[in-house]
Amino acid sequence: MFLQLFSYIYALVRLSEKNTNTTVLRVNRMILLHGIALYVAGPPGTGKTSLCRALAQKLAIRFSQKYKRIYFVEINSHGLFSKFFSESGKLIQSMFKQIEELAEDPKAFVFVLIDEVESLTIARSALLNRNEPTDAIRAVNAVLTQVDYIRRRSNIFIFTTSNITESLDEAFTDRTDLSRFVGYPSANAIYAIFRSCIQEMQRIGIVEPGPWFSEQYANGPHCEKLMQLSRSASGLSGRCLRQLPVIGYSKLPVDQLSIEQCLGVLEKALKEKLSENVRCLSDLNARRKFTTASIG
Repeated sequence: MFLQLFSYIYALVRLSEKNTNTTVLRVNRMILLHGIALYVAGPPGTGKTSLCRALAQKLAIRFSQKYKRIYFVEINSHGLFSKFFSESGKLIQSMFKQIEELAEDPKAFVFVLIDEVESLTIARSALLNRNEPTDAIRAVNAVLTQVDYIRRRSNIFIFTTSNITESLDEAFTDRTDLSRFVGYPSANAIYAIFRSCIQEMQRIGIVEPGPWFSEQYANGPHCEKLMQLSRSASGLSGRCLRQLPVIGYSKLPVDQLSIEQCLGVLEKALKEKLSENVRCLSDLNARRKFTTASIG
């Protein structure tokens, strides 16, 4: 996915630099990771924000010969809402004005990341149905207007991420060039996460040193055990996966764990987490059945 997104974004920027007629070719430079715009969507903790940062860093290297200054602006969506009526729209306009001021420098390229964009672009029809304050609708209108306005700048690219794609305003998603779903890590990705955690614990002296997960031991028992745990951890977010080694160590907080002990406590922490998830799902289903029966 990374290389595909990288190539697509690079193509969008190149087309934009050529003064492409955007009424003929759709070039908005905005993407959504589900993120102008890439939209990235997916469950919490799956690395959407990290993916956007990595893409921006890689693209900055590619653009370094043409652009001498690269800016990465990360926007906290929740910080743009005000308790004062009509103030949210003004804050959004002010934010985009600052972004445009950075882009006025022809030797600068500006990457913008709007995390949890659903806070700013919730469907206006849903807001009207719930009798929400008109200030929220004005905020959505302000975002759409400002996105349209900065399209004339070829040196701005917007990344957006969301956990709740169903709630986004259709006019916003229609403005994105690309929308990609980022799911939970694969077994190989989980293996890499676990391995990096263990290597960090080795670095700080919590786990005994040794090349247990190097290429020369790729078919060894420790690698096989870690891959077995990785397959069992399917469906857990990256954030959760990185917590498991810490939880495991808390169950046997000795000065230094052997590699066997490390894998053992990791397995125990993983089993407890999976059991907890099953219990939570069972409780949720029970509550849903109770609610349905009560309504009936």
